[in-house]
Amino acid sequence: MALVLISMWAWGCYEFVIEAGYEKYYKPLPLPDNPQYNSQDVSIVVATIDTPETLSEALCQWRDNDPYEIIVVTIERDLLHVQNLVAQVPMAGEITRIITCDIANKREQLARGIRMATRNVIALVDDDVFWPSTKVLPYLLAGLEDPEVGATQGKQR
Repeated sequence: MALVLISMWAWGCYEFVIEAGYEKYYKPLPLPDNPQYNSQDVSIVVATIDTPETLSEALCQWRDNDPYEIIVVTIERDLLHVQNLVAQVPMAGEITRIITCDIANKREQLARGIRMATRNVIALVDDDVFWPSTKVLPYLLAGLEDPEVGATQGKQR
């Protein structure tokens, strides 16, 4: 048993060193002068169950990136709680739709939110993700300028 634990620890250390090495070379894509997409082309879809109180803060940051809409998909049990959290965010009600899903399953919730989205670009965002800048969407969209690219992802910490 000890050998298994030591092996897992050693593997974790190895992965950490490799990631740290790659991180030195990480550079975000430059923002294009005339982007094909802008933040108004984006529908943000958020699946949430047992929604954290920090949703209001995250919602402020998503809103500040100026997406066309934010679709929050929850279950009936959590609907009132989510509505209260969204109501705490100034002007979020104008672009935020809260819908429910019969099944408490993230995949089902995301699928329902995607079907409700009205824009060409859909950002799938967890309910506990914070965007530290108003430039998150423009940088994520920069990757889509290449027609060979179908999805982008930001740097996670």
